[in-house]
Amino acid sequence: MTELLVTYPAGSTSESSAVAALTRVDGQVLFAVKRTPCHPLSPRWPDQPEDRCTLELGGTRTPVQAQEGYLLGTELMAGTPPEDLDPAQALACVIHSIPAELAPDMGEQVTLRVDRDYRAALSRSHSRCHLVSLALNAALKEAWRKEPPARDSLGNPDFDKLAIVSSTLDEHGSLDSYRIGKHLRKSGFSVEALADPEGLAEAVKELAKSWLLSSPRVSVTPGECALSERRTWSCELPAGTARFPCGGTHPSRMQPDEELEVAIAWEPAEKSLQMRAQSRTFHL
Repeated sequence: MTELLVTYPAGSTSESSAVAALTRVDGQVLFAVKRTPCHPLSPRWPDQPEDRCTLELGGTRTPVQAQEGYLLGTELMAGTPPEDLDPAQALACVIHSIPAELAPDMGEQVTLRVDRDYRAALSRSHSRCHLVSLALNAALKEAWRKEPPARDSLGNPDFDKLAIVSSTLDEHGSLDSYRIGKHLRKSGFSVEALADPEGLAEAVKELAKSWLLSSPRVSVTPGECALSERRTWSCELPAGTARFPCGGTHPSRMQPDEELEVAIAWEPAEKSLQMRAQSRTFHL
């Protein structure tokens, strides 16, 4: 089966490559290339939006959309394969879509470029999101009455992993939503630790800012791989090397951020906690 690689984990924003598969659907052409820098809209990793991408062909630039999909035989299909489909038959890949009259031909060499500024903003938001979630874990480490079911890569009880419901990113920041349900409480978490959300937000912010002062290096490995391959985000912090499985994009280094703001809202009746982090004034 054709090998189709993604290069955005390593930070690539431009690739010239041959069209390896092409399918016409309702006035659109779906195509895949052997190497793409485009981070797609993903049902598996829905937190980060897709890149803003353009196709360069014949001296013209045309916007293209990127989404996850799969190659089944010679046909490209958007979305995830049906559960009853043999995974060996479906090759996960980034599908680029474009109006049919502007589409490349099968085998044609094309160039795909990503909006660098937008990518950089999303990448900063994504790494900052990981850092504040780790800082939240550290700030809540005394809230556990017994050994937690999971610990993060820095050794703290992994509140984020155990309670996360959703995480969304934009070029300005991140919003994480948590549910403090019966299972978490039975696991030993004390909700009394959330009684002062403003104080908790301040503790998270100050710890994250202290980490950012070290301008920590960030990497995603492997940097070039098949879309289906598991990737790991790593960040070298004063407290140790932090790691997350992650399908998004990240900067190679984080910078000190004196304007970092963190807000936490706790709704006991809904058993809902929200945390917003970004580098400007905002409201939850």
